[in-house]
Amino acid sequence: MAPFAFVGFAIGIASGSLVLTWLYYQSGQSILAVAVWHASYNMAAATAASSGTVAAFASMLVIVQAILLLRYDQRARTRSERSIIGPVPDRART
Repeated sequence: MAPFAFVGFAIGIASGSLVLTWLYYQSGQSILAVAVWHASYNMAAATAASSGTVAAFASMLVIVQAILLLRYDQRARTRSERSIIGPVPDRART
């Protein structure tokens, strides 16, 4: 793998893990929601494997979503609010 491609791959993996973490906690810790999202992403990437344009566009959307999540999370933390990426606080304990 070329160095430039490896950097893009690493950014895509990190962005995907951030988005999937956010989805997991926002869906009430549903593995099914994460699995369906991941399968949908894989199908979109595999369907367009011949040209690569759709896969690149899907990866770009995931990276943009991860950037937005990080910005919203930073804004929430600045306002002393809970993280939007991490676990939702247990209502029974508060």
